[in-house]
Amino acid sequence: MPFYRLLALSLVLASSAAAQVTVSGVVQDSTEAPLPGATVVLLTPADSVLVSFAASRSDGAFQLRNVREGEYLLRVTFVGYETASVPVTVQTEDLDVGTVRLATADGDLGRLLVETDRVPVILR
Repeated sequence: MPFYRLLALSLVLASSAAAQVTVSGVVQDSTEAPLPGATVVLLTPADSVLVSFAASRSDGAFQLRNVREGEYLLRVTFVGYETASVPVTVQTEDLDVGTVRLATADGDLGRLLVETDRVPVILR
């Protein structure tokens, strides 16, 4: 009997491993220059739960590994650029989403106000 359980477990693990694929692509700006270090995340569209994440390499390329089949939202962010969101459908084969181009953000990035409390220190 333990042999059959081991065999069943092996089949389940093998089938779930086969259903996991790689999602890849390239991040560029509007001038087609690569954006190294861009944050790439894969989210579930219903509740924005993080499924996988990566940072783009020096050539702008990224890979999200071990992604299960399903519908996702690919979100790409980079400081100084607008966020790009691309719906993707992952099936049984690796998926290349191609080039994701980010537009330069208009205006300033906002105001930053830093407040701090000073801790009184007495030296004797």
